[in-house]
This record gives sequence, structure tokens and C-alpha cells, in this order.
Amino acid sequence: MNSPPSDEIATRYISHAGPADVSALEKLLQELRTVRPPAAPPRQQSRQLRDAATSAYKRGLYKEALSLYTKCLATDCAEADAVLANRAACWLMVDQAERAVDDCRKASSVIAEQLPKADDDERKRLVSQRSKVAARLSSSLQRLGRIDEALSVIQDDPSLTEKRNQLEQCQSTQKQATEAYEGEEYSRAKRCFVKLRDDYNVTDDADARVKLAACHVRSRRPHAVDATRGHRTMKFRLASKRLEIDKETTHFIMRWTRRASTVSRRRATAEPRHAQVHLKEYADGSREALSALATKKLRGKSLVEAHGVRADALLAQGDRSRAEQHLAACLQLDPDNSDIKTRLKHLRRSTKDAERIKSDIESLVRRGEYDKASQAASEGLKVDPSDKKLTAAMHVRRAKCHQLLALKVLRSNGDRDQRQDKALPHWRRVHADSSAALYHAPSPLKTAYLLGSEALQGMHRYGDAVDLLETALNTLPDGKSDRDLVQKFKTAQRLLKKAQRPDLYKLIGPDLDEHSDESAIKKAYKKAAMRWHPDRFSCKGEKQQKEAEEQFQKINDAYEFLTDAQRKRLWDQGYDREEIEQQLEMQKQQQQYRGGGFPFGGFRRG
Repeated sequence: MNSPPSDEIATRYISHAGPADVSALEKLLQELRTVRPPAAPPRQQSRQLRDAATSAYKRGLYKEALSLYTKCLATDCAEADAVLANRAACWLMVDQAERAVDDCRKASSVIAEQLPKADDDERKRLVSQRSKVAARLSSSLQRLGRIDEALSVIQDDPSLTEKRNQLEQCQSTQKQATEAYEGEEYSRAKRCFVKLRDDYNVTDDADARVKLAACHVRSRRPHAVDATRGHRTMKFRLASKRLEIDKETTHFIMRWTRRASTVSRRRATAEPRHAQVHLKEYADGSREALSALATKKLRGKSLVEAHGVRADALLAQGDRSRAEQHLAACLQLDPDNSDIKTRLKHLRRSTKDAERIKSDIESLVRRGEYDKASQAASEGLKVDPSDKKLTAAMHVRRAKCHQLLALKVLRSNGDRDQRQDKALPHWRRVHADSSAALYHAPSPLKTAYLLGSEALQGMHRYGDAVDLLETALNTLPDGKSDRDLVQKFKTAQRLLKKAQRPDLYKLIGPDLDEHSDESAIKKAYKKAAMRWHPDRFSCKGEKQQKEAEEQFQKINDAYEFLTDAQRKRLWDQGYDREEIEQQLEMQKQQQQYRGGGFPFGGFRRG
């Protein structure tokens, strides 16, 4: 039973109360009537709710607008078809195309029911509203990828010709995408699916998302990259077969480069991302598959394919644990699928093999058996070539083994030139493996950059070493704040400058180098001075005499410079003569300060 209104209760109480109480209650009754005015009629409430919902929609408050439109429909709504159409627009704005379709169909039913018994003005409004609802319904179906249904909705409406033409183009692109996907033309199919998503707003089709993710994963094309020089070969296909990662790294990089149709030479600092161009495809595929799974609209084969595609993408990015989880989910959905069983078994076995090989490599390196460790790393490359992170790690380990072999050769006894020649093949292998690691790694590897730069310096390619370290500084997340990396870059710059300057040792004698002692330098100087002494050219022509004088002066200058211990030490470190003189002058000034002297002669303490 409903209770009487508050003002009626107050009126009854006033008739039985005293004068003081009456005045207080009359005041309370007036406040109640001011704060709580009488309720508006249902039709007016409906109009107020609809206006408030429209205002919220225009301000971008779509959830609030949905709530107000729903309350409006629960009242005595005069134009339910328009409210339903407006709520459908709100559903589209919050990515709920299915609910938008339901509201548009309800609005069409309301219009079809009211149209026969409407007067002329109402008929005009309903006819106009019918076209609006049809356009919104077709847009909702288009988002869901149901293009055929969308076309059938607006087929007989002459006012929607432009929309019909757009849907026909969208339908043609959808057919091309399906044909290309079924024909395993994944690059073409990917372009079509991306066009559907970006140009035609087909964003809520979960099956199309799964297929686009599969295209991202399956349409990757390898690029031959020399990460040290910033080279990239573009637009090529291997003619007969795919090259396996476990083949000789140096050979396959050279072979890819020779078979490229065009080669673009650019500095590595300008193109650090091209060395991992195919890994972006895996990331895009993983994201698309995850978006499709998040819709929770996939069923049956599409759901299994979405989990499988995401597992492939995660595996290529090196995330083996999550890839295993998605394959296990595939197996739960389809227990009789022998292919998934095989893949899951292979993944678990390869994970164990990879851990065993990593342990073997570490043990062999500790014992100094670098050749066997390199062979173990080569076996690791065969474990799972599809796992880019594992492949990059094995390339880094093999590069480290050859680096240790090269250093072992350089530290051995014997002629220095012969030792450098013996170490050169190892430096080439370090360079090839570090380049392959940078190519396969899901994210830039500092270790690969450092190994590659050291190998290039061992091969006397100092300019390439500077370019590679500059790439590392610009590519690694904390590259420019990494003190070790910055110091390596400065050292590489100094070695480059050292290689480009005139060789004072060779000027004195062909057998001299920075490891020569003072006696060897003195002995070579005597021979060079005797050979180029101007007195020996006194009977020669004027041109030869001038050349001899210049050469004799250069030899004397070089000898005086290199017999100074401080200057020789700084010269061997890579400083040029100007920098050396600046450093010596600074040292001189510091010594004067420590000794109590003052470097500026005109001033003394009083």
C-alpha cells in the first residue's frame, strides 16, 4: 500500500497542533514543496531525459548517454525509433557494434509498425528516420564485417547511393582478402585486411583480426643486413629455397647480399630499425591475435587459430613460456589435433635442449675449450630456428667463443704480423655472428654491438667500428648514458684517427711499429738518415735534392718525437700531435702549480 505524500501528512498534523507548532510545520511544508516540486508528466520526463542524453553524447560522455537513453525508453517515449537510433550511435562509439545492430533492428520494427497509421507529418518523419536507421544499421554491420547484410539493408534506398558504392568497394576488397588468404598469398592478403580495417572501418570482425595476425606472422621476408655498415638489401626473394640459419653465417650473409636486386648504402645511425624489420611483423601479429581473443567472440576453429598464431608470434619474439601456454590452450580446445600436439611437444623438447646447450657452452668456456664451445653454439642454432631470441643468443655465444680464440692467438708467442693473420678468420666469424645476432634479436643487444665493433677493429675497419658504436648509442634505450659504451665509442674514434694519420714508425723504418723499443728505433733511424742525407744527393738534380731534404727533415722530426717517452706513449694511444702538445702543456702548468710557481710571469704574490 502506498504511503500518503509528505505534504498531506504535514497538513493533517497542522490541524491537531498548537499555534507554535503550526507555524513551524507550515514553514517545513513550504521547504518541502520548494526542494521537491511535483513530478513532471511522463511525456515531459521522457523529453528531458532525451535532451540530457543528447547533450551527454555531444560532450563525448557516451556511457552516461547510454544510461539516459535507456531510462528514456523505460518511460512513455513519444519517438522510440529516434531514441533507439541514437542509442545505437552510442553503442558504436563504445565499440559495441552487435548491440548497435540490435537497436537499429528494433528501431526499424517500430517504424514499420507506426508507418501505416501515421498522419502526413509523422509519415515524413518516419520515412526520413527509416533512411537514417538503415544507414546506421549498415555501418554497424560493416564494422562486424557482414558486408553482404549491410548491402541488403540499403539496396532499395535511393538516398543512400554513396553508402552503397562504398560498401560495394568494401565487399570487393573483402573477397580479394579472402582469396589471397586461402591462396597463401599472405602479403597481398595483409594489405587487403589492413585496407578493410583502416579505410572501410571493419574493426569488430574477430575472424578478420585472426587472419590479419596470421598474415603478419607468415608474410615476413628476410633482409640481408650488415649491421656494421648500415647496408640493407631490399625487395628480393630467394629463388629456390630458404636459407637455413644453421648454415655458415658468413657465407649466407654474403650469398644474400650477392643475390639482392638493389643495395642501399646508408649509415647505420639512419636505419637501426631495418635490421629487425620482420620482427615488427611478429609484434603486429601478436597484437592483432590478442585483440581478437579479447573480444571473446571467437568460436571453434577461429579460436584455435587465434591461439596458434599468437603462439607463433610469441615464439618468434623469444617468449617461449607464453607461447607454450597458448599452444596448451589450443590443445584443450581441440584435443585431437595432431599438429598442435607435435608443436607443443617440439617446443618443450627444444626448451630443454636449449638449456642443456647453454650449460655446456658455459662449462666449455670456463675450461678454455673455445673450439668445442663454438661447435656447441652451432648446434644450438639448430634447436629452433623460428625462435629469434634463442637464435640471436646462440650467435652471440658463438661470437664470444671466436673472440676468445682471436685474443688467445694474439697473446701467443711469435711474429706479430703472423699472429694478426691467424686471428683474422676468428675476427671475421665474430663480425658475422654479431651481425646475425643484431638481425635476429627482438631488441637491440649491447653485447652484439660491442663484439662487432671489436671484430671490426681487429680487421682494421675502424670507420665501420665507429659507425656501429654510434648506432648502438642511438638505438639502445640507455645508450647515451652508458659510460662503458660511450668510452668504447671514444676509443674507436681515437683508433680511427690513428689509422688516418701518417705513420711515424714506417717513416723511419718499414719494420717498426708501436711495440718497437728505443734501440730499434735508433737503429732504423741511422739507416734512414744515411739513406736520405742531403750530401748523398749533392750530385743529383735540384728536384731530387729538394725531395731528399724534405724526407730527411721528416725523419729527424719523427725520430725526435718518438724518442720522447711521454710523446711516444700518447701517440701510441691514438692522440695526434696537436692534442699531445696540449696535454703536455697542461701537465707543465699543473707541475708549476704544485711546485709553488705561477704560470703567468708578470704577477707575483706580495
